[in-house]
Amino acid sequence: IFSVSVIMVSKFQNGTLRRIFLNERIIQNQQRNLKVAAAAREELMLEKQKDQMQIINSIFPRRIGRMLMTIVEKEGNEGSKRTMEALRLDSFVGRTIAEIHCHVTVVF
Repeated sequence: IFSVSVIMVSKFQNGTLRRIFLNERIIQNQQRNLKVAAAAREELMLEKQKDQMQIINSIFPRRIGRMLMTIVEKEGNEGSKRTMEALRLDSFVGRTIAEIHCHVTVVF
């Protein structure tokens, strides 16, 4: 009887240890996948930010582009909405846009 009970206990203990091991492996894989996904998101965000900066530089004169980039960097994710508000309210931008630009045609 004693040997049967020892065999049963060892079987249950073995099954429990296997479940614990599998759960730990699943958690490790999930953590690894989260790290990979976070790195991919960060790379995508940096790429998007670089593209936005190139677009800003191609649309606006250098001084305005630099000013807009600093506003966007300070504001973070909400920067685009606040940048447009700053363009409407800031008199510096209005004066800068009114500068003379050689070889530039504006079509309305």
